[in-house]
Amino acid sequence: MVHNNSYSSSDEDTLETEAIHWLVRLTSGDIKPSELRQFSRWRSSSPAHEAALTTSLELWLQLGRPLEAQYRAMIFPAHTSSGWAHAPSPGRIMAGLFLLLVSVLGCYQWMNYWRFNYATRLGEFRQISLNDGSTMWLNTDSAADVELTSATRHVRLSRGEAYFDVKHNAQLPFTVDAGGGHVRVLGTAFAVKIDGKNTVVTVQRGRVSVSDAAQKTVVIQPDQAATVNPTDRTLAVASVDARRQLAWQQGLLIFENSTLSDIVQTLRRYDRRMVYLNASQQDELRLSASINIARVDDWYSQLEKALPIRITRLGPIIWIHDAPPTAPDARG
Repeated sequence: MVHNNSYSSSDEDTLETEAIHWLVRLTSGDIKPSELRQFSRWRSSSPAHEAALTTSLELWLQLGRPLEAQYRAMIFPAHTSSGWAHAPSPGRIMAGLFLLLVSVLGCYQWMNYWRFNYATRLGEFRQISLNDGSTMWLNTDSAADVELTSATRHVRLSRGEAYFDVKHNAQLPFTVDAGGGHVRVLGTAFAVKIDGKNTVVTVQRGRVSVSDAAQKTVVIQPDQAATVNPTDRTLAVASVDARRQLAWQQGLLIFENSTLSDIVQTLRRYDRRMVYLNASQQDELRLSASINIARVDDWYSQLEKALPIRITRLGPIIWIHDAPPTAPDARG
């Protein structure tokens, strides 16, 4: 079972994306007179085009980082303003670009997906029924290899996070290796997450044995998490709310007393769009929220209503920033 989180395009999104494209072209340094005439016709053809251009220019200037780098490679071929000394034919250019694209995409796909038994992309979830009767859920942008035989039940988590509901088998333990951590269980429900250099194991049901590379071992129970830090060579146990931390399995992200920065940082792992945050209180505001990953735009809208925050949607970009100050009432 695969769950995808994606955003829907509206007419407004399309117009603003076109406006960004024109800004990239206008600042490229090699725009042609014919393109300038085309831009002029596009701009004057509708007030909505002018409004989209104004909004895009405001975003371009205020984000503090160029959008050109995000779009140029996708939209316009890279070349110098003086052109090529011996320009190849358009057919050869297209063939070369196609072969390069196939090579790059093929290598990327192999490195990130094809070389693993199971993998998910950004914003994707996957539920896998294993041959031993256990179930594995892969969180967003995760990858794992599974080995199930009459003599072993083993999973290697290479990136991301996985949740396991393990069928009990007293004669054949279920083991998971991830980062610097090794997990061993007989039958239980737990999650393993690679978080930077750390490996975090969270138990929802049963008991789980967690070991580090030095063979230090702890046994954790429901609502406990063990963190293996290979850099500091530590293996720490803490109490957690497993229901909240593992809610992604149900398509939810639950936050309690979290900063806006922390929430947005987590959302970036699930939203395929580019999410920018530039709000004055982003590290001071403390929020509690339950966010439906498939309907994250609903939460953005609620955030805008509840706080002095403005959400600007611009094609594949979400910009979260301070709302403009309210004008004083002239009647006062």
